[in-house]
Amino acid sequence: MVLEAIEKAGKNDEDLQGLAEDIGTTMAIIKETIEVHGITSATHFHDICADFQTYLENLLSELNKTQHNLERKRFHRFLKTRKVADAINGYKQRMNDIKANYVVSIMTDARLEMPEMRDILSTRIADATEASRLRITSTVNAQSCRIIDEIHSLREIQRDVREHTSRIFANLQNRKGYLKGEVRDLAPGNIYLLQTEPHDHRHGYCTVERSNTVKIIRIYQPHIGNEEDIMKQLDRDIDVFLRPRHPNMAQVFGVCRSPNLPAIIFHGSMRVPVGEYLVNIPVQDLIPFYIKFVRDIHVCLVLEPEG
Repeated sequence: MVLEAIEKAGKNDEDLQGLAEDIGTTMAIIKETIEVHGITSATHFHDICADFQTYLENLLSELNKTQHNLERKRFHRFLKTRKVADAINGYKQRMNDIKANYVVSIMTDARLEMPEMRDILSTRIADATEASRLRITSTVNAQSCRIIDEIHSLREIQRDVREHTSRIFANLQNRKGYLKGEVRDLAPGNIYLLQTEPHDHRHGYCTVERSNTVKIIRIYQPHIGNEEDIMKQLDRDIDVFLRPRHPNMAQVFGVCRSPNLPAIIFHGSMRVPVGEYLVNIPVQDLIPFYIKFVRDIHVCLVLEPEG
């Protein structure tokens, strides 16, 4: 491949590393948005992901076609002529704009949603009350013997209002992303921590009672004063990690929601950070890796229903 020829030609790794870092930063924008706001937020990146995938595939195709003619200086000129860095930065800026617009829309919807529901409920209650009052007044004037029936009718209306209020409250509760599916609810005493990462004590390895395989654990370490925030973050992350059903994404084995050890346990026995993985793979595999990454995101968008 052309990247192998470039390595033999001279010191082109710096150019290629810069290109790879720009691509990685661009894809990290989507990853950060999904981690914070859930997998459904990725639908806003659907079109630009498709464009970015096409661009990377075309770039790889051009590199393959010209691999016998590229030397060090020609490779630098090839990147400059194709304006590869400008194109990648353009995609990065577009994704940042999409992320910013999405965050603004989330904040706006959150501010408007509850007042709107309260207004709807208040209007319906007011309409029902006024209608009942008019009916009762008319009945009293026309036929006093029907007053009891109208009182019962009013009670039915009030019951409907209570049921409607309960449904609204239930819908609001469902939006908080409570634990769903067949995921084990683990107690701290059932988890045996083996080791943590040297430079990141939030991640490590453990075993679980009645399971003889090593698993990956992500620990949420509370500090004095932020225990409530840590548990809220745990609930949000549980919702994020439970949704994707894809072979290239870690699947949840169980959850511990105890304040003493809030953690998510994943299937698998080896965790390799993306940065470490990219350092160790051959340079010619960088662009195919990012193309496959984009395709995996597309698969998740297809498999995960909206809402």
